[in-house]
Amino acid sequence: MNVRFETRGLGRAARLLALCALLLTGCGAQPRPPEHAYRAFLDQAFEHLASDYDALAERARAQQGAVEQLCQPDVDPASALREAHAAFEALVAAWSRVEWLRLGPVATDHRYERLFYWPDRGLRGRRQLARFIAELGPGQLDRDGLATKSVALQGLSALEYVLYADPPTIRAESAQCVAARPMAALVSEVTASLARDWRSERTLAAALSRTDEPLSEERALGKTMQEAASALTLAADGKIGRAMGEQASAARPALAPFSRSSLAARAIGAMVGSLHEMLGDEFQRLLPEDSRYVGAGMLRELEDVQFHLGVLAEAGTWERVVRDEEHRKRLRYLRQPLLSAHNGLSTGLTGALGLSAGFNSTDGD
Repeated sequence: MNVRFETRGLGRAARLLALCALLLTGCGAQPRPPEHAYRAFLDQAFEHLASDYDALAERARAQQGAVEQLCQPDVDPASALREAHAAFEALVAAWSRVEWLRLGPVATDHRYERLFYWPDRGLRGRRQLARFIAELGPGQLDRDGLATKSVALQGLSALEYVLYADPPTIRAESAQCVAARPMAALVSEVTASLARDWRSERTLAAALSRTDEPLSEERALGKTMQEAASALTLAADGKIGRAMGEQASAARPALAPFSRSSLAARAIGAMVGSLHEMLGDEFQRLLPEDSRYVGAGMLRELEDVQFHLGVLAEAGTWERVVRDEEHRKRLRYLRQPLLSAHNGLSTGLTGALGLSAGFNSTDGD
């Protein structure tokens, strides 16, 4: 069966030509807008993230409740496991909407790594997790004890490993429940603290600063754009490219996050959807008139990615997706708009807004 990929709006060639034209003519010539011009977008972006962190904390509480129910005696295990899986899917979607931003409160106390241990180089963390669970007995682990252990044993990846055991034999007092209960409790605690800490900052410039002094609004905008651009490259090369390998026989599905639950495509789609929302009207109004076609083209690229990820999310297990030749064609295709949107953000639109190129998440404030 041949897969016919639809395009939306401008064709691929036209979009690339538009980006090239901006890179050649606009980056050094655009006037720098007054800093207060950034404020409406920064306020909108702050509230966008605050709402997403609130939702993440709510989903984590629901997940904790579902795990507690699953691990009670005298429940229907099949029904309780379905509820726990549904709660986990919602939790992954909520996390994916904020996962792209590695700055702010999530960067303190190793909270990012405690929620999302990825990439797992050589799957060493997974092997450590498997050994850890195999050695657990009743009453041997609680939330406080887990908090002192390796981040590979905490967070969403660890919880996924437990909840999607094969075969699914989770029962009260099993090793999986001994591990899942403190894992879910710790995720709920960390996400609740993140939501509180984010709201307490009040502005994006304050939230992204590493000091008590807020960043300038120009710098806050630059950091936000660079974080978003980096997340798009990481999705294309780190999540999709590494899992695919050069050919189907060399595919390593487990290298993508949330592969065990087959939520990998949905998770990337949720991240892209969040960026598409954030970079919508307020961001587009920031752009000079002669650069808005590039911003609109970037949004179409992100819509294209969401469409194809939605198809792949319904195509079966993640392992099947990365090994099936027809699905691999779609995976290879969608890497192009991801990288094109990255280029638009990190170079073209950065220049159009009069920002200095090269902002990154590791530079000083």
